Amino acid sequence: MYGQMQFADFVVSWALQALSRSLQKVSDSGREPGDLKLRPSDAKAIHLTAEQTFSLWQMMQWSVGKVEYKRAQEDLKQILDLTVGDRLPERLAAERLLERAEGKSVRLLEDIMAAVVGETAQTAGVRERLGELLQAESSRWRNYTLLRQAEEAALIDHGMLRAFEKAQKLTRKLNAISAADGGTASARRLQRTGRWVHHTVNHLELLRPALSDSGRTRRWHVTRLAAKLEEQWALEKLARTTVVMALRPKASARLGRLIQTQRVRLETQRQKLSLGAFAGGTDGYRSEISHAVAELRLEQISLLPLESLGRSEKEIG
Repeated sequence: MYGQMQFADFVVSWALQALSRSLQKVSDSGREPGDLKLRPSDAKAIHLTAEQTFSLWQMMQWSVGKVEYKRAQEDLKQILDLTVGDRLPERLAAERLLERAEGKSVRLLEDIMAAVVGETAQTAGVRERLGELLQAESSRWRNYTLLRQAEEAALIDHGMLRAFEKAQKLTRKLNAISAADGGTASARRLQRTGRWVHHTVNHLELLRPALSDSGRTRRWHVTRLAAKLEEQWALEKLARTTVVMALRPKASARLGRLIQTQRVRLETQRQKLSLGAFAGGTDGYRSEISHAVAELRLEQISLLPLESLGRSEKEIG
């Protein structure tokens, strides 16, 4: 008889299910001969899986070896790069500005969007390489025993709580910069803050079925906070890119006004969302995630051996 499932087993199983779904999206099954391209929707889904798996490794960082952790990071970064497509931050920021633009600003933003389009061509090698990377990551989660040996306390204290505290600290720093005479944070600072907020989003997604009412409310705020930080990062990337463009003075001034208006709007939204995202501080967050882990009722699930994992994943999913 096999033992009862622990929280680390649940995390491993969750990762394997997500990676399995992504592997199916790059497989040749169901495709016409010669169809070499990855569908945009599939690329987006695989990109999300890589981001979520990154956050699971952040949870596990305290409990695993540095070498394997670094290898996983390198593989996941490659997956992210291969699935980004033309979703360059500068282009996305210009698209959002275009939604509110009028008159000459419309043509200006359309020209900028055309100038910052990324490379979208795909070859057979892209899908093949994604398959190799996803398979390597799946094997890592299946065979690296330290992942299953992680203590629940370590995953909570050194994983989820650490990410929450970092996200809270960095977001408050952004709010302080904004409060100081309307200062503007750099794209680099926004990206770093967004990375930790996204870790918290992904941790709450892991626990989503078992979250309390307060946990679900926090998840709503944190998810939207992460989106606003991503928008702000993209906007500052666009602002920096347009500085080096040979824009005429009037066009440059017109774009500057659009960017500043959007900047103020996003600052206001971010500050409001941060109140709900970090309500109750670390103690409140600890209570919510500890409750959610307990509500998963993992002690009631019998853990099957690894060779039967595909069946057990369906049972707990």
